[in-house]
Amino acid sequence: MRKPKMLLFDYGQTLVDEEKFDGVRETEAVMKYCTVNKHNLTALRFRGGDTDGL
Repeated sequence: MRKPKMLLFDYGQTLVDEEKFDGVRETEAVMKYCTVNKHNLTALRFRGGDTDGL
């Protein structure tokens, strides 16, 4: 296997225009791989959509 010269990360709406961008679903997909969630945040709260109880 060859080592890549560069990695490109595009989390949406930066380089590619996605018609139906869902930031909460995107955050949920990334959060599956988090090893620590110190404040027990949900994807919705992380994105600023759920502020009840703050």
